Amino acid sequence: MAHDPRDFFRQSTLRDEAPSHAERVAPQRADARREAPPEETVGSTDYKAYGVMPGGCADCDVRKWKELRLDLPEGVMFDYRLLTMIQYSALDLDGIEWEIDLMFPDCIIRLIGRHLEDLRFQLRRRKVSFIQEYSPMIYKTPLGKLPEGEPVISKIHIMQYGDRLRRDADNQRPV
Repeated sequence: MAHDPRDFFRQSTLRDEAPSHAERVAPQRADARREAPPEETVGSTDYKAYGVMPGGCADCDVRKWKELRLDLPEGVMFDYRLLTMIQYSALDLDGIEWEIDLMFPDCIIRLIGRHLEDLRFQLRRRKVSFIQEYSPMIYKTPLGKLPEGEPVISKIHIMQYGDRLRRDADNQRPV
């Protein structure tokens, strides 16, 4: 009975017997599979101001509502690599109303709302996966009935640097 030399590679007995690199270095972790933790949303009602990925994320979706149709979304997605600065200021003495500006090379995203301290910290750690503006036409819970201390983003402004440059150029044209 003749043996086929390719049987050696088909059986791969050497590979089955030899431990992998992970088994040699950390045998207790060789079988552990790393799964991404689920996204956590912030809010106890149907409105969720933002979502947090515990392990961090590479980008963030910012959703606001159209000016004339408050039931139609619009927004931007940004990559955290392009976020150059987070500027913030409290708008009242109690520190409840906040304004957070996210600075990018081509635009500024301004978030205005209540109880946004945790959002600022999570943005700094690059863990926020989405941010959304409150709209009374979308969410069942009225703005005044949201639980006390829960974050609410009342307005999102997306300002492109090019928009201002075009406006300034239009105002300076000779007549």
